[in-house]
Amino acid sequence: MKGEPQYNKGQTYTKKLLKPPHYCKNKCVKMLRQAKYSENKLKSIKARNEYLLTLEASNASIFKYYIHDLSDLIDCCDLGYHASLNRALRTYLSAEYNLETSRHEGLDIIENAVDSLDPRSDRQRFMEMFPTAFCPPCKFEFQPHMGDEVCQVSVQPPVNGELILRFQQLQSRLATLKIENEEIKKTSEATLTTIQDMVTIEDYDVSECFHHSRSTESVKSTVSETYLSKPSIAKRRANQQETEQFYFMVSPRETVTLMNARLLGFRFRLFPFPQRNLKQESAALT
Repeated sequence: MKGEPQYNKGQTYTKKLLKPPHYCKNKCVKMLRQAKYSENKLKSIKARNEYLLTLEASNASIFKYYIHDLSDLIDCCDLGYHASLNRALRTYLSAEYNLETSRHEGLDIIENAVDSLDPRSDRQRFMEMFPTAFCPPCKFEFQPHMGDEVCQVSVQPPVNGELILRFQQLQSRLATLKIENEEIKKTSEATLTTIQDMVTIEDYDVSECFHHSRSTESVKSTVSETYLSKPSIAKRRANQQETEQFYFMVSPRETVTLMNARLLGFRFRLFPFPQRNLKQESAALT
C-alpha cells in the first residue's frame, strides 16, 4: 500500500534475528556481576591468607614467650641476686666468726644454706609454684567466618606469584636478621660474662677488720681503707649499672621468630616436604 514501508523477504528474516534490547542489557549486567564476584573472591582469599599467617605468627610468638622468653626475663630480673646474697651472707659469717666463736654451730648451718643456693633450681621451683602464670596457654584456633572452612594458606594462581615473592623477601630479610642476631648474641654473651664477674667478686672476708683491735674506731678506720669505702662502692656500682643497661638492650629475636613462623607457613604450602624436616629447620632458624 502507498505510504507504508515496504520490506522484502530478506529484510524481514534479518529483523527477526536481531536480539531484543533487554537481552543485551541482562548480558552486560551478568558480566559485571561475574567480574565483581571474581574481584571479591580474590579479596577474600587474600584476607584469609593474611589471617592464617597472622594466626601462625601469633601462636609462634606466644609459644616462644612462654617457653623461652619468660625464663630469660626472670634471669634478667634476678641477675646477680644470688651472687649478692651469697656475698652479703658470707660477710655476715666472717664478722660473726671473729666476734663470737660460741656461735659457730648456728653459723655453719647458715653457711651450708648459702653454699646450696642454686639460681636454676630456685627459678624452676618458682615457676612450678605458679603454673597458671608461667605455662603457655592454648593455641589460637582457626575460627571460620560465614561458612568459610578453609584453614590453610591458599596457593591458587591469583595469589601464587604474590606468595612466592613474599616468601623470597622473607628469606632475604630473615637471613640478614640471623647475621645481625648472631653478632648481638656474641656481644650479649661477652657482656653477661663481664656482669657475672662483677657480681661474683669474693669480697666477703672482713677478717682484716679484726686483726688489731675490736674497738669501733679501729673497725671504722680499717673499713674506710678497703673495698667497702664509699668511693670504691660508688665506682663499682656505676660501672655495673652501665654494663647492665647495655646488656638489657632489646635484641631482634622476637622479629626473627615472627618472620620465621610466616616463612615456614609459606614454605609448607608452596614447597611441601615432610613434617620432620620442617620441624628440624624451624628449630635451626630459631
